[in-house]
Parts: sequence; structure tokens; C-alpha cells
Amino acid sequence: MILETNVVSMDDLAVKVGGMFALVCLINMRTRDIKRGARPLVNESLKNIKDVVLKEISEGKISLKASDAGDYELLYEDDDQFFLES
Repeated sequence: MILETNVVSMDDLAVKVGGMFALVCLINMRTRDIKRGARPLVNESLKNIKDVVLKEISEGKISLKASDAGDYELLYEDDDQFFLES
């Protein structure tokens, strides 16, 4: 039996979201949201929250918006700004 896995490297995800710092911020923000009760955006039965967040990022379900002040805001794919900022 062969299991197919879609492994995405952290470097690839960092490029996708605009850098390693942005990736770490995105992972932390989304992990905190899920721990507070937010529902995962991917249909996965992954036990590790970090794996769920990484899958959400790789599938383009979440993104970050940086403000001029250096703050970050979490954007979801159904937000109007999501597609304007990507």
C-alpha cells in the first residue's frame, strides 16, 4: 500500500506568504485562533494544529496583510481584501 503525501517545505511556504517572518506570524496567529475555537478551513482530520495551519497556508486559505505600522492582520480566502492583497 502506497500512501501519497503532499509535503510542502517551509521555504516554499515562506516564499508564498512573503518571507519567513510573515510565515511564522501567520502560523502563530492562526494557531491561536484555532486554539480559541475557530474551525479549520481544510477538511482534514489532522491531530496537530500546526499541520492543519500549514495545510491551510499551502492551499491558499489564509494570508497576511501588513500595515504601514508593521502590524499584521489575518485574512481568510472569503475576505474581499484577500484577493486584493495576494
